[in-house]
Amino acid sequence: MKRINVAALFKYEITPQVEIYGRAMYTNARTEETGTPGATPASVNRVVSINQNNPFLTDAIRNQLTFVNGVGR
Repeated sequence: MKRINVAALFKYEITPQVEIYGRAMYTNARTEETGTPGATPASVNRVVSINQNNPFLTDAIRNQLTFVNGVGR
């Protein structure tokens, strides 16, 4: 990734009643990332518990899980 940012702000008083001001900006960003995980994708090392009474579980999924004391892992 390469990133270039340039900013310029200016203010000039011509007379006490007349003032000129402005702003200029330039950005040039490049990347070569494909957006897909490589050979070692990110992993989560955490146990997730699912309650047997979870209303989002279909019967087909519920039958594939093993529940102990109402909690599947």
